Amino acid sequence: MQREPILYVDDDHNNLIVFRTAFLDYFDVCACSSAEEALSLCERREFPVIIADQRMPGMKGTDFLEIVKEKYPLTIRMILTAYTDVVDVLDAINKGSVYKYLTKPWRTEDLLMTLHRALEAYHLSQENRRLTDQLIEAAKLSVLGQFSAGIAHEIRNELSLITLAELIREKYPKDEMLQRYSAILLEARDHLLEIVNEVTNVARGVEPSCEKKPVPLAEIIQNALSLVRYDRNFDGKTLVEKVSQNPVISGDKGKLRQVFINVLQNAAHATDSCNQGVITIETLEEPGFGVVAISDNGCGIAPENMARIWEPFFTTKQEHGTGLGLDICQKILHAHNGRIECTDSSPDGTTFKVWLPLHRQD
Repeated sequence: MQREPILYVDDDHNNLIVFRTAFLDYFDVCACSSAEEALSLCERREFPVIIADQRMPGMKGTDFLEIVKEKYPLTIRMILTAYTDVVDVLDAINKGSVYKYLTKPWRTEDLLMTLHRALEAYHLSQENRRLTDQLIEAAKLSVLGQFSAGIAHEIRNELSLITLAELIREKYPKDEMLQRYSAILLEARDHLLEIVNEVTNVARGVEPSCEKKPVPLAEIIQNALSLVRYDRNFDGKTLVEKVSQNPVISGDKGKLRQVFINVLQNAAHATDSCNQGVITIETLEEPGFGVVAISDNGCGIAPENMARIWEPFFTTKQEHGTGLGLDICQKILHAHNGRIECTDSSPDGTTFKVWLPLHRQD
């Protein structure tokens, strides 16, 4: 059974040895001799429980734990002190900086029980946060469901007017320009209907269904590019397509086109502040997978947002985004036994990669 990590901070080297020796059989004990060293360690590793001595040179234990509270609010914080420091410690407890204070000298049995209870409290708070997040998401989906049901009806009514493009295509079969523009309009209509259906399905908790057929991956990319080139968000931006390889995958062409359009639109948004925005789309093949890499020279993703970009309703686009795009992409790709990852991000740009299983000829 894996031992859970506990951080002990004390400037007295002997105290560190005693604490580690007493509890090493029960926990993964990490020890630091200063608050500054402990804060640096906390940036690299998560600690459910932190115990700090009160009287340390430089930063007092209570001041250190106030910083821990600000950065890692779920961490259980305890202070170790002599009786003469009780006034300071009680003030820290009243401020919510510490969970419990421990007095010197401590008894191993008592402290062991306290540490186990602290870990239980930590896991309980984690579970409470998880359940709270689920309730918040469920409430958002409920509102989205009510909203999407009404707006879906209105959008479908308006999109029916685009059906006139079919009449134009039938009436002018020899006009190549009208034929091309009509085809683009009808594809745009189908794409919008797919988006409406996907948002509605998300609100209902319905997983996307896919009609999989063999299709060259580059064909899906070219189809997506033919639509985004008429999107005003791509004005003044350079789209570079590289077909290093053209693997055949098994997938739903319409659903996958939606995935790539979404990632391309995110890239366009990221390059809004660039003097010359460049978005590169490369199609290649890896063992067992067709791969699409979409790179931009935009602003990148802030490190604190990297894990959150996959969360439903999280967006950095303010009024221009719903936060559902990447969540829907993940669901579609999961239905294809594929995946999407952000493989690189810096202030110089971002790269997303999509993996899709190759078509197997049985």
